[in-house]
Amino acid sequence: PGIDKISSFTLKKVTPEIVNILSYLINFSFECGVFPSQLKTAIVVPVYKSEGKFICSNYRPISLLSCMSKIYEKIMKKKLLGFLNYTGFFSKNQFGFRECMNTEDALTNFMTNIYSGLNANRCTSGLFLDIKKAFDTVEHEILLKKLDISGIRGVTYSWFKSYLTERYQCVKVCSNLSEMGQITHGVPQGSVLGSVLFIIYINDLCNAKFQGKITSFADDTALSYTKDSWTDVQTSMTKDLEAIQWWFTTNHLALNSEKTKYINFNLRKDIQFAEPIIYKCANCLLNPYTNSCSSKGCSIVGKTCKIKYLGIYLDQEINWKNHIENIKGKLNNVIRIFYFLRNMCCETTLRMLYFALVQSRIQYGIFLWGSANKTNLNAIYLQQKHFIRIMTFARKAEPSRPIFTRLRILPLKFLFVFKVIKIYYEICNGTSQENEHKRKLRNADHLGVPKPNTAFFTKSFIFIAPWLFNKLPNTIKNSKSKCIFLKKLQKWLSEIENIDLLLNIQV
Repeated sequence: PGIDKISSFTLKKVTPEIVNILSYLINFSFECGVFPSQLKTAIVVPVYKSEGKFICSNYRPISLLSCMSKIYEKIMKKKLLGFLNYTGFFSKNQFGFRECMNTEDALTNFMTNIYSGLNANRCTSGLFLDIKKAFDTVEHEILLKKLDISGIRGVTYSWFKSYLTERYQCVKVCSNLSEMGQITHGVPQGSVLGSVLFIIYINDLCNAKFQGKITSFADDTALSYTKDSWTDVQTSMTKDLEAIQWWFTTNHLALNSEKTKYINFNLRKDIQFAEPIIYKCANCLLNPYTNSCSSKGCSIVGKTCKIKYLGIYLDQEINWKNHIENIKGKLNNVIRIFYFLRNMCCETTLRMLYFALVQSRIQYGIFLWGSANKTNLNAIYLQQKHFIRIMTFARKAEPSRPIFTRLRILPLKFLFVFKVIKIYYEICNGTSQENEHKRKLRNADHLGVPKPNTAFFTKSFIFIAPWLFNKLPNTIKNSKSKCIFLKKLQKWLSEIENIDLLLNIQV
């Protein structure tokens, strides 16, 4: 609960008694264009992360707002998103906090550009931006101007102005509260509307015309480059960084140049640029003919061989070895929990825990890394078999496939096929990301598959998704709904004896 000490549990209990008066208050707030000042105060609780306990930066501030304020915000958020989606305001390159879009859609968009560039034998790179305290440094006046440009005017504009201004917070340590301090920048932390207001704030950045192709999930932004030469890539990246600096300066945000990195994707060798990539400060952009930076604000953007983007570890060779090692390490920690719980919990409970702690980690992004070579994948598959044997007290010599079938758990490669086809179905039917190439999948006997110039491209989602979809029986393709489609797909996969035959792609 927030400073009013009213919990969500209490609100649910008294809902029948207060629903009429609450509806009146919310409607009155919207009609008057005023957000209640009593709901603008937040309690900030510092939560320890790691290392030295006497260093402030080692604590994460958690903002607690009134549960009542979130009711107001949820209703306004629904109205706001409905209006902005109707007007087509949001950039197609922004995947964050939008209906039917998630991080996997953003990853699909980014990696499609990378795989397509490599398949065309072009020089391909990725630039990964890191914004300093993005949500906390939003300028209220600029945000309000952008709301006005988006079509939010009149009483609704006044409501948002009231919502953003004259907000206060105090810090709580144990049971002690600090003095109140006014919040003059940033979207309200811990709020319902904060994330939507932020993507409105950076929407014009996502719409900007860069040399590279931009992919953004809220503040996690990356640009992909496919050019004829590495010199062209370097030139394009430098020009884009200059444009980004102009935008950041105008909008009072700052790029963390130390954490901003780029990767040159190449399957055979480590590519180095002839000159370093420089992120110029605002002073140097205003005075392009100066030989040296007087403010010492310019910095070199570092090159890296691997980077974590939206929860997936990318490397320059795209062999997914680093990501698979990361999953393997996380699952090793969970194995001990299952050994401890198997004597205390029934099989049904253990299965629920498996989906929560194991499958959730395995299936995230598997449509990308699930096509890695057999040696790398085998480590995860062995762990998967280890888990189901722990859950069922099965011996090592006992075949695993019947156990997978009985528990209704898909083995690793089957899960890969399921996830690839599921995401492709969602994209083509418009239930996932916005896609310019939506296709009707019902009654589609054969879909076009991109031509692979290399064996490497056959491991990409852009190739393997339509290729696998063409393998489906028509009874599955002609399903009348997504729910029926997925049920039939899972049943079909459970009846396949050898998944390697299905995945045997001849170039």
